Amino acid sequence: MLSRMFDAHPNVSIPFECPYILALHRKYGNISNWTKERLICFFNDLSSQRWQRKAWRIDRDRLKEDLMKCEGKNTYADICRVVHAQAISVFPKEEIKIIGDTTPNYSLRLTELFNMFPDALYIHLIRDYRDHLNSMLNIGFFDGVVPEILHRWNSSAKSMFLLTQKYPDRIFSIRYEDLVMNPLEKFNEMCHFLHIPEHPDALDFYKKGNEIREQVNSELFEQVHKSLFNPVDTSRIGRYKDTLSADTLKMAEMISGTYGKLYDYEPTINPREYPSRFKVYQRLTLIHFYNSILYMIRRLPLPLYRKCKSFLPSIGSIYYFFFPGDNTKKGTQVN
Repeated sequence: MLSRMFDAHPNVSIPFECPYILALHRKYGNISNWTKERLICFFNDLSSQRWQRKAWRIDRDRLKEDLMKCEGKNTYADICRVVHAQAISVFPKEEIKIIGDTTPNYSLRLTELFNMFPDALYIHLIRDYRDHLNSMLNIGFFDGVVPEILHRWNSSAKSMFLLTQKYPDRIFSIRYEDLVMNPLEKFNEMCHFLHIPEHPDALDFYKKGNEIREQVNSELFEQVHKSLFNPVDTSRIGRYKDTLSADTLKMAEMISGTYGKLYDYEPTINPREYPSRFKVYQRLTLIHFYNSILYMIRRLPLPLYRKCKSFLPSIGSIYYFFFPGDNTKKGTQVN
C-alpha cells in the first residue's frame, strides 16, 4: 500500500518488490571496476532471477544497453540504480527525484543494506505483530509456522529499533495503524523527510487498481495485495481479535510482546496465562537452529549454496515433524 502511494507521486519511482539486489550482492557487491564481460554476466544473472519483470514492464534490450554504459568505475549500488530506473509505472511521472524499493526480506538484512546504500533514506513501516501474524497465516507464508513468523517480526523490529537509535536522520519510523488512521498527514510527513513536495493525489493510488491488476496478472498478487484496489481505511486494524485462537494469541504475546512494547503495542493477555515457557523455548530453539543452518550455508560459494539449499527441507516440514500438534488451520495449540 505504502509503495503504491509513493509510486503515485510524480517525483518517485518504486517498482514492485524484487529480490535481485540482495540475491546478487554476494557475487557482485565488491566489484568497483565493471568490464563488459562482468556487465553481461550481471545481466544474464539478473534475467535468471525470479522477479517481477512483467510488473516492471521492463525493456530488456534497453536495460542491457544502459548497463553496457556502466563500464568502468561504478559501485554495485550504481548498477542497481540503473536497473531500477528501467521500471515503468502506471502513474504519470515528472522529474524522478527518488528511486525506491520495498522488498520484505530487506528487514532481515538491514545492516547489509545500510552498508550497500550509505546515502539512502529509509521508511520503516511496522505493523502490530498480532495482525501481522494473522495476515501471514491467512496467506500461508512460512508454512504457517507461528514461532517462525513471530521470530522474523522480532528480528526486524529489534534491528530497526537499534538502527533508528544509530541513524535517526536516515530513518522515518511509522506504525501502520497511525498511517491508515491519518493517511494524508502521515504521507506528507514522509514527503518532508524525503525532501519532495506533498502530493495529496497519492492517496488515490487505488483508482489505478485495474491497470495494476493487468500489469501484474498474478493470482498470488490478487491474494496478497487486495488492499491496493481499495481506498486506505482502518478495517485491517485488530483483525486478529476475531481470528487468532486463544493459544496462538498467547504464544504471540509471549514471543513478541517485549519487542512490541518498543513500538507501543500493548499485550492483551496477562503473563500468567502464557503457555509453558519450556514448550515455547523448545519451538524457538528449533527455529533458531534452522535459521543458523540457513545462515551458514548462505556463506558458501553460490553454486554450493544453491545445491545445499535444494536439499534442505522447508521449515514447515521440520517443524511439524517435531510438533505435529501445531499443524492446524487455527495455528498453534501449545498449552
